[in-house]
Amino acid sequence: MRELARSARRWLGRPLREQSPALLGALVGLLLLGAIVAIAGGGSDREPREDLPPAPAPLRGDEPPAPAPAEDGGAQDTLDAAEQTAQAFLDEYLPFTHGQGPLPRTGLTPELRDSLRRDYESRRARVPPAAQLELRPQVVKLDMSGTDPAERLEAEALVEDGSGTRYPVRMTLRPVDGVWRVTDLGR
Repeated sequence: MRELARSARRWLGRPLREQSPALLGALVGLLLLGAIVAIAGGGSDREPREDLPPAPAPLRGDEPPAPAPAEDGGAQDTLDAAEQTAQAFLDEYLPFTHGQGPLPRTGLTPELRDSLRRDYESRRARVPPAAQLELRPQVVKLDMSGTDPAERLEAEALVEDGSGTRYPVRMTLRPVDGVWRVTDLGR
């Protein structure tokens, strides 16, 4: 402790009085904090914590569009493209519904985005329950179906969020200007 006081005197360029324990306490606290950060390896080169989900990607507008139905009638290409769009939408929509992310921007029509924004603004004053913020929704299964897959597909995602229950999220996808988009949610 005496060595710390001597170091503080030299650092401040003036002697510490016996009446200044608050200053000494603050200096000790700062030094301890610095030591803890140094020992913990504080910095941006740390490994991400495994108990937390990865940070959401920064907002950058719509993702590169998944192609609309193949001109040659390739049914599998059509399903793959629509499934990519549905998954990209769900990757943003599920955190949004749990109060953990912004309004989805990927894979949906402007009309659906506006509808989600209105719904959000009407409920904005409500703070999500703390328990809901702890949940981490994930798609367990994604099924695509449709009687006319070139014009309309229905998707149903089975979602698990860590609460012990699973629930479906249903959506309709249509090609809009040559790109698959989620046009409606089964709410």
